[in-house]
Amino acid sequence: MVLTLDSNGCAVIRKQVYCENNITQLYYDGQIRPSSECTLDTCSLIVSNWGYLPNSAGNIFFIILFALIFLLQIPLGVWKKTWGVLIGMTIGAALEAVGYVGRIMAHNQPFSFNPFLIYIIFLTIAPAFLSAAIYLCLTRIIVVYGQTNARFSPRIYSVVFMFSDFVALVLQGSGGGLASVNAGKDADKAQQGINIMIAGLAWQVISLTIFAVAAADFAWYVKRNHHSGSPPNPAFLQLRSSKKFKAFLWPPTPFAKHYENCLVLAIQTLVIYIRSCYRVAELTEGFTGKIANEEVPYMIFEPTMIAIAVIAMTVLHPSFVFGDEWKRADFRLGSVKVAQQQQQRQTGMEKESPSSSSWEAEAVAEAKQIPSVSVAPYEQRRYG
Repeated sequence: MVLTLDSNGCAVIRKQVYCENNITQLYYDGQIRPSSECTLDTCSLIVSNWGYLPNSAGNIFFIILFALIFLLQIPLGVWKKTWGVLIGMTIGAALEAVGYVGRIMAHNQPFSFNPFLIYIIFLTIAPAFLSAAIYLCLTRIIVVYGQTNARFSPRIYSVVFMFSDFVALVLQGSGGGLASVNAGKDADKAQQGINIMIAGLAWQVISLTIFAVAAADFAWYVKRNHHSGSPPNPAFLQLRSSKKFKAFLWPPTPFAKHYENCLVLAIQTLVIYIRSCYRVAELTEGFTGKIANEEVPYMIFEPTMIAIAVIAMTVLHPSFVFGDEWKRADFRLGSVKVAQQQQQRQTGMEKESPSSSSWEAEAVAEAKQIPSVSVAPYEQRRYG
């Protein structure tokens, strides 16, 4: 940041007016200099990229947390080959950790530009990768309950939300780079970058809203078909009856009796949504706005929200919840292969799970009556 005085010998910085008669409030020796040449002994933090000195303890805590999540996600993803979730969660956690390294660097070098660049770019784009992991889980849940309960095929849900996530990622990344590079140098270009970032974050908020609506709509279809006596995909009866799967679901469906346990996807979606709304409000005021210059609200609505999301996805990781069924619930599997796997599992549905409801018992009975030659058409109607 380079302070430039107007014809009256004054300048506005962080919405405060400073003139030649009080310039020592910014530059203690009265000598105006680029921020990169400042130290804590010669300049006020007002002329830094932050406006405050990032707290070291809080940022170190989140570095350790996200690094731990990164390390845990690798074996969990490899265990049951949940590759999409593995990529989204590890990249997201790694970017979060690096972003807070930038904030620690800023604690030691508050007037240096590079820490600010690391912070603004890495922490802006990281949640987009975490959102992608959430979107992938919905497609598996649709397959578990049956495509007839959804308005569109799992492939359409996957393509639409992943493309939307990619658009948000590009907008946030490019906007963050443009804004940070020009911060304190070219106000017009910096504002242009901020506007692009806001567009990316707003796009993400819209995507998460549509995702929530789509998930709720799917749950409504499941409930409607349940009351009409149409059973869901019988191949996944055992998975649907498990408590860990019920705890993973969002929104609660009529198949999950304990609604208070249906938290994981709801928590992840909600906290990322809250974080994105906060960042939109923050960037609307710009890097020198009131919100951007207060660390406590930032630590609550940015790292804490994301930490809740990644912890939830780690404690009830899809490898724990779905197990080997994760692969079988892949909508890209051929209908013949799925049919063969369903046939092999029919003998395992002879006994109703104690936690299954009466309609599930009827689904088991119906599944036992399905001739082997009709299994493939059943799957083709749903997954073809």
